[in-house]
Amino acid sequence: MTFIVVDPFLVILSAPCNIEQLDNFVEGLLDWSEAISREDIPIFVSENCLNALYEDGWFPFDDRLHQLIKELDIDYLDEETITDTVRTIFNREPRLEESLGIRDFAHDEESFLLNPDLLITRLGKCTSEALKKTLINVLISEIILRNIQPECFFATRKSPLLGENEKLHVSVNIQMVEKTDQTIVEVVSPNLQNDLTICFGYQNILKYADFISLWNNAAGTTNITDAIERMIISHRDEGLSTGRKEYHEYRVGNHFLESIHTYGFHARFDWARILIDSCARIILGIPKNEVFEFRVDDRPQSAQRVRKSDGSLAWRTHLTKNNEGFRLMFWTTEGGVIEFANVGPKKELIIYE
Repeated sequence: MTFIVVDPFLVILSAPCNIEQLDNFVEGLLDWSEAISREDIPIFVSENCLNALYEDGWFPFDDRLHQLIKELDIDYLDEETITDTVRTIFNREPRLEESLGIRDFAHDEESFLLNPDLLITRLGKCTSEALKKTLINVLISEIILRNIQPECFFATRKSPLLGENEKLHVSVNIQMVEKTDQTIVEVVSPNLQNDLTICFGYQNILKYADFISLWNNAAGTTNITDAIERMIISHRDEGLSTGRKEYHEYRVGNHFLESIHTYGFHARFDWARILIDSCARIILGIPKNEVFEFRVDDRPQSAQRVRKSDGSLAWRTHLTKNNEGFRLMFWTTEGGVIEFANVGPKKELIIYE
């Protein structure tokens, strides 16, 4: 996955602020909260932008958020959750500048162009200058230093004047680059240009991510769920049949990751893709293979297994038919949640609770 730059506008609470603006502010924070809180996602906050937010008076909120929620008589927003999410953004490390390794640069200020320029005109004076510098740093890293992958993303929140997946075009003439180790980099082609993709949430970025990179040998449960989400997005883009029973919530059971590693699904990318595709299709209500009841024993007349702790029903479906003939086992809760339990060979009649 490539570089994700956080827009300082994400943490700006407008003043004055109406209900629609407040809802948009909170929605933007929540859309990025998962990515911000995960260390394995390459999302970066600029130290310069954070300092500029203080200088322009955008932060701290003091008790303005509390007063807004009270004045607007809103009972569906949790002030503590909002504050904790903002704090997580401010505490995110390493900072963008440290990650890129750029100490300073010299440029022709009049040559700087940004389209759409709304992304800087809606900020305060100090914050807009800091964002300009941040975008130039990314431009230098991508084109001159080549220490980040191309096609970076710009993490912001929804606006009627911006389109999701719209390109943020940046161009500038660079005269000199100084790295953090104090070495000077010769600029051969001073005119730099690139595009960042504007995104309103981490889920949108997943569609651009490589499946194998997300899977990452099933290093953790988040790798599994990211890969499932990526597969769900692919199926949605292709179009889905009507009359499905779609499961809007799912989770990974305590033994799912362990079973993946036990039977080699983490390292066999062909098996991994089959597994993830099967999970995604079950969630969307379009299972790849027929789903059967997981019975108490191997007799065809025996009853379906029910989990004693919560009454969930047990199910199984084929993953592979060659070799040992692997299966995927899962539960469906009374509340309509899918819980993927484990994978295992056909001869192993086990579903973990």
